[in-house]
Amino acid sequence: RIMQALCVKHHLYRKAFDITLAYCNAPVYNNEVIAIRYPRGYERPTKDGRTTYMLLQKNIYGHPAAGKMWAEHRDAFVLSRFNEKGYTCTRSTYDPTMFYIVKESTNEHVWLSIYVDDCDCIGSSKRILDDVYHIMNQQWRSREVSPDYVLGVRRVYKRDTKNGSSCEMSMTAFIDG
Repeated sequence: RIMQALCVKHHLYRKAFDITLAYCNAPVYNNEVIAIRYPRGYERPTKDGRTTYMLLQKNIYGHPAAGKMWAEHRDAFVLSRFNEKGYTCTRSTYDPTMFYIVKESTNEHVWLSIYVDDCDCIGSSKRILDDVYHIMNQQWRSREVSPDYVLGVRRVYKRDTKNGSSCEMSMTAFIDG
């Protein structure tokens, strides 16, 4: 809601995207081994009939620490990549999933909020929002989604620099349900 209020007050632009198979993009912790069974029909028993297992080198959905491994991997990338090559990035003290990114050469800025794999951005220009999306998409395959509907909240934004921008927010699916 605060991001939408900033968007209205400063007539900002919006972009939203989803990181595909987010948890599977994170490496497992050092020295951790995740052993899993082969799927039925693909088993590879040893010559004496004992069961063999696969060892995962990446994170997997369902692992107890999957969310933590993904969040640490994701946040480390954002803080590293957006503090080089002409960008500065700071993390919010009060909301550790919120990042403020500035492109130094143009003084354009973005607020990036990430909830697991759902990225919600507001920024001073469409160009800086596209830049952030393309950098994130190069790291992890992502797909753009409508910024009008994020995390169950419908947000109808009308950008109007002359008469004042507005944003109407609702959760009709939640209320109806």
